[in-house]
Amino acid sequence: MKAALYIRSSAPESPNQDWEAQLASLRTFAETSGWQVAREYIDYFGLSPRPLDAWGKMLTELPKRRFDVIAVARLNVAFRSANHMHETLRTFSAFRINFLSLEEEFDTRSPVSIHTLRVLASVAGFESETRRQRIRAGITSARLRGAQIGRPPITNRPEIRAMWPSVEARIRHGELSVAEAARILGIGKTTVSRLLRQARAADADSTASLLDPPADEDALHIPDELPTPRG
Repeated sequence: MKAALYIRSSAPESPNQDWEAQLASLRTFAETSGWQVAREYIDYFGLSPRPLDAWGKMLTELPKRRFDVIAVARLNVAFRSANHMHETLRTFSAFRINFLSLEEEFDTRSPVSIHTLRVLASVAGFESETRRQRIRAGITSARLRGAQIGRPPITNRPEIRAMWPSVEARIRHGELSVAEAARILGIGKTTVSRLLRQARAADADSTASLLDPPADEDALHIPDELPTPRG
């Protein structure tokens, strides 16, 4: 059986000793199991130009089937959460590649580990749902505080707000088309059209408010009887 050994140092105080210990234990296990070590992937803590560079390379080589099993010293070397572990092992299974962790004695070829995977799937689902609920609660709380959710509208940019009144006036006077205005402002034609509709709606509301009678009945109170002139 061909094996890929993955090592990641997670001890910043002694990174070299950590990865060397992982590699030694994995090599010893591979030798006693009669495995052929096809690849060794090592991510050095704080030394790699990009985090998990070797892990990413290993994943890209899964379809090539250069190894039959991936071995790590402990689970937290490879996975950051139950959900991440579940999804990654599903990927390994799709390429018919087994996975083994020495410290936890986790081996996807054993019946016990298969049962563990079923439990893990439930834990991963619970973890994902909990995360979604926390995100929704955080968004709701932020909205109640008046916080802006998501990317601010492009029309809120100071330069566009400053240019819009003059551009709008030129459009209304027929000096600019919507497409030309969009190029000047650096936004889409649809956005310009929306701004025009909003401006016209605001003008219509303003005009209507001037024409509407006062809502207060006392403002135009006409007495039932006019006073009789004296004299």
